[in-house]
Amino acid sequence: MSGPIALAVFDQFRNILNEADIDKRVQYMIEVLFQIRKDKYKDNPAIKEELDLVEEEDQITHRIALDDDIDVQDGLNIFKFDPEWEQNEELYKRLKAEILGEGSDDEEDDDDQDDSEDDEEAKEEKALEIKDQSNTDLY
Repeated sequence: MSGPIALAVFDQFRNILNEADIDKRVQYMIEVLFQIRKDKYKDNPAIKEELDLVEEEDQITHRIALDDDIDVQDGLNIFKFDPEWEQNEELYKRLKAEILGEGSDDEEDDDDQDDSEDDEEAKEEKALEIKDQSNTDLY
């Protein structure tokens, strides 16, 4: 959360504490928030260490103002069949393992068993024909 927004939120909490007739439990929770802020969020990091995987210079921050036009890309909300799904999924698993440093042999053995079950299910699903009845051309 940005600094000015945090200040505005905590000002509202301060107003609630000073002016409102609130329950003791709510008052206590707001006071705890102020104490956490006073301690500079030492027990509440913005990003957990185990989730901080991307180097700071490689990070990209997307900033969107409330008044900006956003490219919604509604086409991404529509399911599109991928005939090469299995190959793409395998590439994704390899890339994910490379990035996250995974790759022990035990995990791969478990994945092989799951893959054989998934292959059987995929063959059954291929036999099922799906018809688009929305009267829209997806291609």
